[in-house]
Amino acid sequence: MKLIQIFIFLFSCAITLSADNFKEQQKNSILRLTVTFQTASHYYPWRHNAPSSRSGQGLVIGKNRILTLATLVYQARLVEARLNAEPSPIVLKIIYTDLDRNIAVLEGDLPSEAQIIDIPQTSGFKASQKIQYFWKTDTGRFLEGSATFDQAESYRLSPSFQSQIWYSCSNPTTGGGYGEPVYYDKKLVGIAVYGDESRISILQNETIHKSLNILKDKKNLTSMMGFVTSPCTQKYLRMENNLKPTDGGCYVNKTFGQGCGSKTIKKGDILLKIGDHKLDAWGRYNHPRYENINFTHLIGNYTFGEKIIATLMREGKLQTVELDPGIIDDSKWLIPRNRIGKQSKYFITGGFIFQKLSIPYLKAWGSSWESKAPENILTILGENRFKLRSEEKQDIVVLSHILAHPINRAIQYIGRQVITSVNGNPLKGLKELHEIFARNDEKLTLTLSPGDVPVIISPKALNQTNDKIQEMYHIPNLENL
Repeated sequence: MKLIQIFIFLFSCAITLSADNFKEQQKNSILRLTVTFQTASHYYPWRHNAPSSRSGQGLVIGKNRILTLATLVYQARLVEARLNAEPSPIVLKIIYTDLDRNIAVLEGDLPSEAQIIDIPQTSGFKASQKIQYFWKTDTGRFLEGSATFDQAESYRLSPSFQSQIWYSCSNPTTGGGYGEPVYYDKKLVGIAVYGDESRISILQNETIHKSLNILKDKKNLTSMMGFVTSPCTQKYLRMENNLKPTDGGCYVNKTFGQGCGSKTIKKGDILLKIGDHKLDAWGRYNHPRYENINFTHLIGNYTFGEKIIATLMREGKLQTVELDPGIIDDSKWLIPRNRIGKQSKYFITGGFIFQKLSIPYLKAWGSSWESKAPENILTILGENRFKLRSEEKQDIVVLSHILAHPINRAIQYIGRQVITSVNGNPLKGLKELHEIFARNDEKLTLTLSPGDVPVIISPKALNQTNDKIQEMYHIPNLENL
């Protein structure tokens, strides 16, 4: 009996030591990151907003190399790290950012006790199983949380152009989503990319390695979707397309000017298969590990030079088409998203602030900008959001607002309107408008939308006030083209 008791005691001690060693390794592999960032002001385009800060976790993945989330270091001016509670932080340099997969790699002189963490090539997923995640506080405390694996999801995180597979976990003991390493049975399965009181989402190892491989070989670009689908559950729509209830198929409701399938997929197509994967009416297929999951992440599994075979129903006829893998270049959009957060393109003359219409400009109206931004601009956004720039139309120019000065008295209320033409000629873009003002004409007629409202001004008179306006409003640069 005593031998059994001794054995049980020694076994429990071994488990405790193993658990302590495991936690100690994680403690020396996780850094607390503090990021000071500064965003550009897009309503006052010559300014930057006040500096702010956010915190999260970094994982030591190599000698003096740290892995974290791209959203954590987005628009960073300074990244500092502490392995424990050192009085002086380590300053890190960003060497790689992948906004599409939300991965960033940093570099800095780490303490000798920092331990490299191994990222397995694959991650294990078992529904209803407990996971652990770890993090450090600003004061160096090492903490642990847990949650329950729920399901895998195909999800696109803004400002990404790609869908990735995330693990969705329920009942977290505390919030997460700031780059915490997540473990199942002491094996790293990914890093936490989103979290709230009820759920935590994990970016899996496979996605992390895909991003790190692109860091090694920048030519290995992966495809991005050039179309959007929605569930095809309308009875009569399916009947018109000769679809049986067992056929599945999701509806293509929008195509872009660029990206995978943008040249061969058409609005109204019913997408039945991607490669060998048969899709149901909600766009899901039977994944060998995750069961029913949306197909969108499949597009990002293809690289340039590969062909994607899609089977679809078009106007009631079964067709097979080839989709060329393609990326999405933000600079080609007529209305750019400005993913990397650069200052808006603008110029100011006589107090008139002219700038390119962009998504960040509209976001100046806050988190609910899609309902709070000016209705006329939102209408133009809806008509042109996924159109490409052309020789005839380089960008959409907004008269943002007018800085008060005697030269523009009585029209200072005008603003937040789109300029459609100058002297009756359609306007190509901001650079053309700048060139027109540089001619110093005595009179010019701008046509504003909505209502085709004419505004008659004198570029020559306006240009003469620029020095005074620059001094009055402390504007460092009157133009950024």
